[in-house]
Amino acid sequence: MEEAQLSQDILVKLVEEKPEGVLCGVCHRQFSRYSCPRCNLAYCSLPCFRSEAHNTCSEGFYRTQLETDIRSAPSKSAEERKEMMEVLKRFEEENTEDDLDGDDDEDELESKLRDVNLDDASYDELWELLTPAQRTKFLSALQDPSSTLAQDLLAASGNEVDGLLPWWESDTDDPTSSANTASWISPHSAAQPRRATEKPKLMSVPVSLVKPQQSSFALAYNLVTMLLAYAYTSRHLSASPLSAATGLNGDARQVICRLVPFISDKRSTTKFETLDSVITDVWSRFEPGSMDSRAFAPLLKDVARLLRPTPVVELVASSTSPESLSQHQNALHALSDLHALFSASVTTPARAARTDHISAKIAFYAGQVLSTDTNFFEGLAEEVDARANRESAEHQEAPALESSRPIIRSDKPIQPRVVELA
Repeated sequence: MEEAQLSQDILVKLVEEKPEGVLCGVCHRQFSRYSCPRCNLAYCSLPCFRSEAHNTCSEGFYRTQLETDIRSAPSKSAEERKEMMEVLKRFEEENTEDDLDGDDDEDELESKLRDVNLDDASYDELWELLTPAQRTKFLSALQDPSSTLAQDLLAASGNEVDGLLPWWESDTDDPTSSANTASWISPHSAAQPRRATEKPKLMSVPVSLVKPQQSSFALAYNLVTMLLAYAYTSRHLSASPLSAATGLNGDARQVICRLVPFISDKRSTTKFETLDSVITDVWSRFEPGSMDSRAFAPLLKDVARLLRPTPVVELVASSTSPESLSQHQNALHALSDLHALFSASVTTPARAARTDHISAKIAFYAGQVLSTDTNFFEGLAEEVDARANRESAEHQEAPALESSRPIIRSDKPIQPRVVELA
């Protein structure tokens, strides 16, 4: 919802780049990138902006911006008004759970809702339903999206916390699929995850990119990085396929390019040599405090599933293309979704010039997948799956350390096994 994104949208508009070399005035560890629009304090990230040491500015900033947004917002659709009402209704219900006079408050809530016409209600009227104390609590929830209250509000309004079974899980009853999605759902939400209704359409890979079967793939770990970002974006935006998510295409492209910068950099020579290096690099690109082993391990499981060759290929009538007959169906569907996502951004010749190289890179990786022996990808999938199990075990053994990145061990990674066919 618009309100849930307010803190990020406003912050991006108001902060300004700081010169390199100025330390963050809050943590005193990182170089600052922004300055507070109120007190001009130099800071490095959103968590520092929201910290206790800076709450005098941050709380007032969010409160003022939200109230301004509510009062100045133009007339919204009935659906948006209903979504806002659901958030406010859920908020009041949460608030009454800790109140000794819960029954009286329930009657008051019912009375308020009875008098509101959802088709005509403005944001002003919805905001007035909350008491001053409730407004303060609501604003605090917006400042801490990871809090129980914020997660419950998002769950009630149908945001990403409701969960989504992406296309690679929607066609199976495998219990591990449900466990994966459960890791991305609020533990307080009773909502059942939705299922993606279709797989991405397979792209047509140029014949010139498909080579005779090769036993290995030099850029295999780059592919792992791309699939990791793809899985995260699908779950983070609760959209699958990404290319079919109307209204979210721009967000999806932005997240992908942030997590996998080599895909958009024309001159990039990035080549990952190990799974450890992939995890370290991608993890560093998440927003501070937004990722832990509980959520990361399922992403690795997703990547393993996308990499693992399918024993049975679902044939499509009248199609004999290499991609439709390949056992690498899941990886090809994922790359096809990315290809369609970036191709969909081409609306003008100027923009096409900026994105053509991205589509070309994705097509190259698809060609390499088609050209590589299935045994190599089976071994690569096993390595990623083993790492997912290790991350999951670390989360269960040391939950107190979830706020920090587990230290990458220096043990030798499992090498993809290559079996020579007779």
